[in-house]
Amino acid sequence: CTTSERAGCMCTASLIESFESNIKSEKEHVFNPDLKKFDLALSHFRDGKKAEEFIPAAIAMAAERQLDLTDLEQIELFKKALLVEASIQKEKIESEAGRLLKTFKRERLTFEELLRSQKIPEDKLQYYPETRKYMELLTLQDQIQHQMFFMQIEEAIRRIKESLFQSQEERTLDFLSERFVVTKRILLFQATPDDLNFYEPSSELFRADIEPAGLLSAFDLALEFYSLAKDRDHIFFEKITSSPELTGNIALVTGGFHTEGLSRQLDAAGLSYIVITPDLGKDAAPDESLYWERLNEPLPSSQTLAHIRNRFLTARFDKAFVQGTRQYARDRNRITAVETVKTYQIGPAGDSAAPAVSVDFTSLPRSSQDEIVRDYRTMQQGEHRVVALIKLSVLKKLLTDPVDPVALTIWFEEILSRRENTVIIIKDIDEILTEAIGGRAIIKRVEPADFDEIIAQEKSKTGGEKALYGIIDSDYKSSTETLVLPSHPVSFLLLRPMLEYKDSRLAAMDEAVLNLLHSILEEVYSAEGILRSA
Repeated sequence: CTTSERAGCMCTASLIESFESNIKSEKEHVFNPDLKKFDLALSHFRDGKKAEEFIPAAIAMAAERQLDLTDLEQIELFKKALLVEASIQKEKIESEAGRLLKTFKRERLTFEELLRSQKIPEDKLQYYPETRKYMELLTLQDQIQHQMFFMQIEEAIRRIKESLFQSQEERTLDFLSERFVVTKRILLFQATPDDLNFYEPSSELFRADIEPAGLLSAFDLALEFYSLAKDRDHIFFEKITSSPELTGNIALVTGGFHTEGLSRQLDAAGLSYIVITPDLGKDAAPDESLYWERLNEPLPSSQTLAHIRNRFLTARFDKAFVQGTRQYARDRNRITAVETVKTYQIGPAGDSAAPAVSVDFTSLPRSSQDEIVRDYRTMQQGEHRVVALIKLSVLKKLLTDPVDPVALTIWFEEILSRRENTVIIIKDIDEILTEAIGGRAIIKRVEPADFDEIIAQEKSKTGGEKALYGIIDSDYKSSTETLVLPSHPVSFLLLRPMLEYKDSRLAAMDEAVLNLLHSILEEVYSAEGILRSA
């Protein structure tokens, strides 16, 4: 933006604020108390706040005023779901979920996934009454269609308002307020296709509202923007359906405005799709102030929304991590991926060294390709025997406190599924942990002792056979022969590759990169369950 354009943006925002203030002031004098109270709650709802409170309260209010909503089938489904949800006893459903997850632990599913899988026999369900209710709740929720539900909520709001109006003056002011809500969204580039559909039949009224407020010029510019946005919907769709490069499953990243228009075109074409929308919190979007700052000012080169980059504050690390990610995506070998990150990270300031392994695998000499393949096989099969040591109390916390299906899955797949592994569980608490039993790895239970002493005993039993030793315990200070990892499920995932890497050329720089990799994976750990579920 130029200086004059930024001034224009600020002027428009000021005029919007003034117009909104006038409407609020008039409502204070015109609206009756019940209408005023409902209008305030509705304003919070329209601003994206307290939806979980407003919708049930609005439905209850309609019932109190004896308004008939039975023709709104989506709302009726929602009312039934509310009743079922209220009848579920929290403590009992948590207890039943825990028992069922233990019984069906081999399925490696979350509680909701297990219920939807229909793997629980009907004769078994009779002993889980709260689980039956929860399954009924899921069935009702599955029948609620998001777009239709909110269309019917708007109809319910209209009927409630009609029951609250006591004069024509209130109706007229409310209609002006409803038009202003849409006007504001259009002016602030926050409108949806439904907002534009609401505007078009009453465009003359809208323009008459805002002309005295000095907003007509800015409004016309915004409408031109949305006209171009609609044209982009068609261009996106044409590219998706006709471009030879976009066959099979694809991901399209767009602004939220395009969701509805593209969805309708995909529906009409009979193409299946899923919409993924970020959750920006219940209140204002967390990056809203930064968004407006970027619209109104030149962007400093160091400013970014990326959390990881803000933490490490180096463009060189960004480049290094991108190359390492590409490397891992190609051969699934974390060792060479970390090596790539390390090599890109070092070098003259502002420059990037050549990667340890070229990003273009096919352009490498055959000998280099063979070496990468050998590294990959080593990674998958395990060149060395890995011995993992963990206290029973730590293992219990990671696997069962609370019940974590993702941690269980990683424990079985990364630790217990490998025949050459040995798992030593130190019995520092007097319990039997069924989640740690099974799989192909050798599991040994030993009495509490110093880790170094246990390792020495293990070596003597195997006749000095080559093995790598890892300890999962945040409080333990390792000897030079062991690798200590934090008490976190991510350690299950990284135990072998980190040990394999430690065994060869581990220097201070390598240690920093490995710790960085661990911390990044801890940050995204909560997303792991979502990815597995999807």
